[in-house]
Amino acid sequence: MKKGKDVVDINTYVFEFGKYKGKSYRKVSDINPGYLIWCHNNVDSFTLDKIEFNHLRERCSRYLRIYRPDDSEYDDGDGEYFDINPYNLDFG
Repeated sequence: MKKGKDVVDINTYVFEFGKYKGKSYRKVSDINPGYLIWCHNNVDSFTLDKIEFNHLRERCSRYLRIYRPDDSEYDDGDGEYFDINPYNLDFG
């Protein structure tokens, strides 16, 4: 976890950058929880508390296990694969 940084208030935070600019934390959490982990790991001004980080990590790891636990790509039935872990997150 990052040290010495202000923690994001997940109840009031609104993105001021990136592809979800103008969206609330809660909305992005519903749409793409992996993006929040990516932001935590890569954006200096975006820090999650340990409980929220672990909650998101668990949600994302459950999502990955639903499809292919041994592979980060998922076939949606059309024979083409798409990446379900686009941020290359390590779910340990």
